[in-house]
Amino acid sequence: ALNFGRYLQKVNIIKDFMQDLEEFRCFWPTELNPDLNPMRLIKDQDAKGQRLKLLEEMIREAMVEFKPTFAYILSIPRKRRLRGYFRFCIMAAIMATETLIKMRNNEAVFTNKEGVKISKLQFYKIYLYSKFGFYTKRWLKKYIHKVYEAPQVV
Repeated sequence: ALNFGRYLQKVNIIKDFMQDLEEFRCFWPTELNPDLNPMRLIKDQDAKGQRLKLLEEMIREAMVEFKPTFAYILSIPRKRRLRGYFRFCIMAAIMATETLIKMRNNEAVFTNKEGVKISKLQFYKIYLYSKFGFYTKRWLKKYIHKVYEAPQVV
């Protein structure tokens, strides 16, 4: 459960970079790039490679929580009284994962004040699949393998 919470939080920290910066907050670790002011990183056109390298490091750090998050969700007993909890967890975890995939190598993380988000269509699909129980344990295991083994995410 702790990994699950950290996973969601790390994804949000990456996704909300511009919004946080606009409100004078920066949650990205300074040790990733201690010599660089975040505003200079964003405004300097020559820093694109540096920005994307930092972004990849942040995504890699979030992915540390990926397998334990889904292991936790898969461990939730399939009892009637926990069905809603399972569906909530799986919806949040899949939305976070799909957001991470969309952020990979995406300059919009540093330019879009709204952050990088999945489409409304993708959101509704995840919501409906969660609500109606289409995410089976078998499907989840395939999803975990597909995402974790995909070189563009890890």
